[in-house]
Amino acid sequence: FRGPGALGRGTVKGVPLQWSDTSNVVWKTALPGPGASSPITFGKRVFLTCFTGYAVSSSEPGSLDSLKRHLLCLDPADGRLLWNTAVPAELPEQDRIREDHGYASSTPVADAERVYTFFGRSGVFAFSHEGKQLWRTEVGSTLNG
Repeated sequence: FRGPGALGRGTVKGVPLQWSDTSNVVWKTALPGPGASSPITFGKRVFLTCFTGYAVSSSEPGSLDSLKRHLLCLDPADGRLLWNTAVPAELPEQDRIREDHGYASSTPVADAERVYTFFGRSGVFAFSHEGKQLWRTEVGSTLNG
């Protein structure tokens, strides 16, 4: 996540130190909705999360009943979406997320067998590297203020 030893540094030389919408960008991919998680890489895959259906924007408030969280898998070579697994929110869900991070702010983690995500009140999920949900467990319904 933060490089070798989780120290936020690596040994690779010559990497870009600055970028913008047009410089030092290899590819861009439109996502189904917003999210604040960091993308992770594992092997030849990029995993990240987003959400749809509710509170996507002020012009599209949507309905809390339509809230879904997504685990996405992209090809790191070209940014192509390989798969998108959507999970309906366990209701009742918060109608507002702290600091406006949205409903997909926790960064996924992966090992050789699974990708794990935390989707708030909906719980912790494990998915195969092909996007199949393997299991889900609840983690409680109270909020930590």
